[in-house]
Amino acid sequence: MKPLQTRSIARSTGLQTSGSAAIKDFSPAEKKAYEGLSSDLKRGIFLTNRGWAAGAAEKGKTTYPGAQDRLASEHHCSQRHASRALREFQRLDYIKMTALPDPLNGKAAEYRWNLPTTLAIPAYTGQDIEPGNQDHGNQDQDQDQGEEEVLDL
Repeated sequence: MKPLQTRSIARSTGLQTSGSAAIKDFSPAEKKAYEGLSSDLKRGIFLTNRGWAAGAAEKGKTTYPGAQDRLASEHHCSQRHASRALREFQRLDYIKMTALPDPLNGKAAEYRWNLPTTLAIPAYTGQDIEPGNQDHGNQDQDQDQGEEEVLDL
């Protein structure tokens, strides 16, 4: 696997390093998950989500907002690709959605990091939102229902 070199990762996560150097502090489960991702885009979104989880943990929080539009902008992809990556990470149990987005009030969906980690994340006592009971505010979602499309991002 080639090292991931992305300036957007440094901006969104505070990391000033490449993806391969950033994973040195990962738990074994995080390394395995990261190395199993099929594209630089997915690895970048993984690093961004872990960075958001780290930022939340530093503030004593267990959840973080995961804005699809911000992911799309940071990683130069469509919002649909960002949404699909988030859903894939949920399906793989890397992250869990804890609150639905509220687009009318400008609030992104809330997520929590679900992989065993080296981050000092406080224990989560809330309730997760199960896949299938979510609406990411994505207009394409209705078309995606029932499709099991594998997208190599």
